[in-house]
Amino acid sequence: MTKMLKFLKQNIWLIGVLLGVVSWFFDAFVDYLFFSHDPLVETLLFPSPSEIWMRSLNLFILVVFGLIVQFGWNRQNKIQEDLRLSQEQGRQCLNQFRAILDGTSQHTGENFFSSMVKHLASTLNVHYAFIGNLIEQRTKMQSLAFVSDGKLLDTMTYELDGTPCGNISEKSQCLYNGDVQSKFPKDVYLKENDIKSYLGVSLVDMNGSPLGIMSIMDTKLLDENEIENMQSTLRAFAARVEAEMRRIKVENKMQHYANKLEQSNQDLQDFAYIASHDLKEPLRKINILGEMLEESLETFNDKQKKIITHMINGANRMNYLVDDLLQLGLIKTKPTTLVELDLNKVVSAALEELDLQIIETNARIDVEDLPTLKVDKVYIQQLFNNLIGNAIKYKDPSHSPIITICAKKNLQNIWEFKIADNGIGFDEKYAEKIFKPFERLHNHETYGGTGMGLSICKKIIERHNGTLTAKSSIGNGTTFTFTIPQE
Repeated sequence: MTKMLKFLKQNIWLIGVLLGVVSWFFDAFVDYLFFSHDPLVETLLFPSPSEIWMRSLNLFILVVFGLIVQFGWNRQNKIQEDLRLSQEQGRQCLNQFRAILDGTSQHTGENFFSSMVKHLASTLNVHYAFIGNLIEQRTKMQSLAFVSDGKLLDTMTYELDGTPCGNISEKSQCLYNGDVQSKFPKDVYLKENDIKSYLGVSLVDMNGSPLGIMSIMDTKLLDENEIENMQSTLRAFAARVEAEMRRIKVENKMQHYANKLEQSNQDLQDFAYIASHDLKEPLRKINILGEMLEESLETFNDKQKKIITHMINGANRMNYLVDDLLQLGLIKTKPTTLVELDLNKVVSAALEELDLQIIETNARIDVEDLPTLKVDKVYIQQLFNNLIGNAIKYKDPSHSPIITICAKKNLQNIWEFKIADNGIGFDEKYAEKIFKPFERLHNHETYGGTGMGLSICKKIIERHNGTLTAKSSIGNGTTFTFTIPQE
């Protein structure tokens, strides 16, 4: 009975046929009782043509209705089945997605790769998961992480030739389901561990060059219906591994360059020290000999006196130049030590050091209230000394120097300092040139110095993440502007 009901449920149109037959006999019975005077058998089995048409029409309508219901029923069942499968696939995808998130969202570090292979093997329910990187001109593979039945294996290195990994390094992906041992008979590991299925993808850098591989292996065949999902999951894990391998590669390269730069800086400091020491020693002897000769100047004629004076001045200039070169090299390589400093006190200290020049030139220095900032005390002191000393040195001979020092903070939270003077000025087309080492706009006889002062100032400001510029015109003074961030 149950089978019959199930059969009728699956074939609803048959119910229409049965209802049609019932309707046929029901109509005949009604005719016999109320309308026809023919015998019952004749009314049932040999009706008139009009009755045949009416009953056939009823039968046809019921059968068609049954077919329509059958179609709708089957359609509904198909939709429900598709929905059930979709929900099942959705649950599987959600579980895989959660597994991918759990696996790929791990923090970077030494345990990253081992965590990835464990999550991958667990997500895809396989015995083995592997991450390796190419070494020795891509002829060998070294494991970064290898898990077998949930246990991490020791690091291993092997030749690529004759292994599935060798094929992956040439292609983007390889799948061997059941035939992996026959295709790679030289790979002893596959046979020893009875590996029947293998799925792997290549890992590449930003330029598409191979970095390594990521693969899964199992002692059973992979489910054909799940291979596409497994490939998608493996690629998702591989994308995260690629990103980490690229990061490590870039980090190692940066560390290599940083080490080279540090060594270069150290070599530069050593060279600067040795050069300054070796250069200063003969200069010191020249100065001593020059001083000894100066004591006997009365025994020389005017030409000889002039030569001796030029020799001493040249040696002194060279001595100052060596000191400035050494100072410039130290600014470029020495770490900056920032401390909270009241710049009003820094300017006061600079004016004390320059008091003789100020008195000699009758200079007037107007200083507005300056802020307290985090700066390198030694370098910022040197900056103000150089810029104020510059303003005094390049004064206009027709009047005394007037120097103004002020500061204001802009909308970007950056302090802008100005040191303006009423000196001789310069053609603004040289505004960049004056900050280059050894560049001078005047000769040694008119204005002393080595031509390194403004170069040193610029480097000091750059070490404070600021800028230094100059505006000027001949005969109208110069304004130096430099910036220092609040933080």
